[in-house]
Amino acid sequence: MSRTIGFLVYPDFQILDATGPVAAFEIAARYSPGAYSLVFLSRDGGMVTSSSGLAVATTALAAAPPSTRCWWREATACVRRPSAP
Repeated sequence: MSRTIGFLVYPDFQILDATGPVAAFEIAARYSPGAYSLVFLSRDGGMVTSSSGLAVATTALAAAPPSTRCWWREATACVRRPSAP
């Protein structure tokens, strides 16, 4: 069973903040092929540009798998300003 892992990015995000965690799951997938499906998420979807100018294609958070949306709702209940730049 594959698990979808979403990485939330926002305009001017730091590349290392996105690629570091992605690399960890990419390495884990070498030991368990097909275990993870990785996706970049953003509020509205589409291309999001990092602080270094690299743009990544994202899926809108509202279109993310239901389990991702449930986690986001629970996580944001614990913080004062979710996804604030």
